[in-house]
Order: sequence, then C-alpha cells, then structure tokens
Amino acid sequence: MSEIHVLVVDPQYLGPGIGQTLMEHSFEKGRQAGMRMVLVETGDDPGHEGVCRTDR
Repeated sequence: MSEIHVLVVDPQYLGPGIGQTLMEHSFEKGRQAGMRMVLVETGDDPGHEGVCRTDR
C-alpha cells in the first residue's frame, strides 16, 4: 500500500489539473512498485474543499 499524506498546490495555480497530474504520477509509481492500494488523507477544513469534492 502506498500513502499520500500531503499534496499541496499553490492556490494561484489551482484549476488547470496540477494536483490531478501529481496524483496520477503517484498512482503510476505505486503500480510500478507493485502497490495495489493507495491511502489518501485529506482534511475537512475549507482549504481542502476542492480535493474533497464529489461532483467529478
């Protein structure tokens, strides 16, 4: 199992998919290492609102 504890994108760069690209890169590295599960931790404060959206 791989884990992602903190992933941060500077607010001025939010929107064009930088966070998604970083996550996909991390998932691929995990797959290459034989990982079959990823634990991603987020917070529930307003700063995490975008990553916690469920309407994607």
